[in-house]
Amino acid sequence: MTVDGRVIRLGWFTSGPAGLLTTTNSGRDRVDLLVVPPTLSKAAAAAAMAAASDPTNTLRTPEILAAVNTTDPAALDRWESDGGHLRTAAA
Repeated sequence: MTVDGRVIRLGWFTSGPAGLLTTTNSGRDRVDLLVVPPTLSKAAAAAAMAAASDPTNTLRTPEILAAVNTTDPAALDRWESDGGHLRTAAA
């Protein structure tokens, strides 16, 4: 993928934890990015983002998500109506 004239290579490992996107730059610096699941409540999502952006935080992504795991029952429906994954047809 090319962004602003720079080549960005994308890849993944199925062994990686859900909710984690890891990036490396040309200098081999690593940055872990938290992916907030669409089922989290707004308050839980905000708490996860605050924890992930806190420079004193030592928790990894799975631990952050476990600590704030409060689901919003309507969140998945909102996500799907806003362009999320497609529902599978009922049999």
